[in-house]
Amino acid sequence: MINYAMNKEEAQLVKMQFLDGTSFGSPPDHNSVYEQMRLQQETSNKKCKKPFFRIEVCPPTEKTKDWTLANWQNFCDEALEELAKQNIDLRNTQIICLLHLDSGKPHLHIIANRIDMNGRIINDWQCQNRGRSAADSIARNHGWKIASQIRDAINPDIKTIIRQDAMSVLDGMEVFDIRKFFDAMRERGYFINDKWSSEGKCVGYSIGKNEEEMFKSSSLAGRDLVPSRIGDTWHKLHNPEPLSELANAHEQENLQEMVPHEYTTDDGYYSSISIPKDLEDVLNDEIKVPCEIFDDNDLSRDEEWEDELADHEMVMTKAIKAFVALAVPSDMGSTSGGGGGVQGELSRWDGLPSERKDEYIDWARRAARDASTACEPKKKRRAHANRR
Repeated sequence: MINYAMNKEEAQLVKMQFLDGTSFGSPPDHNSVYEQMRLQQETSNKKCKKPFFRIEVCPPTEKTKDWTLANWQNFCDEALEELAKQNIDLRNTQIICLLHLDSGKPHLHIIANRIDMNGRIINDWQCQNRGRSAADSIARNHGWKIASQIRDAINPDIKTIIRQDAMSVLDGMEVFDIRKFFDAMRERGYFINDKWSSEGKCVGYSIGKNEEEMFKSSSLAGRDLVPSRIGDTWHKLHNPEPLSELANAHEQENLQEMVPHEYTTDDGYYSSISIPKDLEDVLNDEIKVPCEIFDDNDLSRDEEWEDELADHEMVMTKAIKAFVALAVPSDMGSTSGGGGGVQGELSRWDGLPSERKDEYIDWARRAARDASTACEPKKKRRAHANRR
């Protein structure tokens, strides 16, 4: 990582922070930078599986053609400020920033130590999403297009391409195995972030041609590539014969499969709601699970963090509760049993108008985000002795 950033042809030093090196504009030796960062990590007595941040910042080429090295330094400082606003504060840690020009698209590479100068680990929870938000803020500050607008303009059919490749892989599989499906897609150059329950069941995944632009399986056209349906999709590709009336009836019944979920109300009572499999897939795709994303070693030092990391089931329970709060009006009463109210409407999922389904899906996505935020690791408050 450091070697690549510093030894790339025509690399120019833009910024160094808390590092010893040579003069501005000329990079120091990459081994020296690595050893200085490693020494900081060792003296802190903190360990983390991912000890560095690697950040790439690429402004529009046409906007930077007249930039000087000083302009790039100011741009680096702006990027660090926007990252700090997203709770990735790198202003008190070792940093080296280099400008790469060889690709024809000038861009910055920022390498930062996750152990800051106070010996504390910098939180990398949802760092990709927060980094993307910082990049969007920079673009808006300058009146540039944000990343999603550029991506859609360049290739609006990327999801179609992903789907075509996925169907091709499924068609070539003699026996369906979702792990082998993931391996085959990776061989085609795709990145995949898969999520699994404690029972070893795949509950969601994101896929993309690069790690910065990933698409959740529930957002792909047709929704037949989500974990709960992809096996059936494979079966249909390999068994195209017309189904019997009985099989058709069974398939129609499966389209409306309702999945029960329990949760605890604010009053401490147990309640339940059954939701369509479609909505469960959205929740599974959208929730962020701390024990899968956050580095557990970051949370085990000095008792700085509250409780244990939430697992998938804990986050899902909170998401269900948040979904009920959004989808069930207060005058509708309990959602358990009876089949009335929203429960009755959800049971007729396949017959609902598309705009009504979209409304429930939006609520599910919002509920998943709220639950993920609520389950983020939190630092303990330190008690201070009263002074007289």
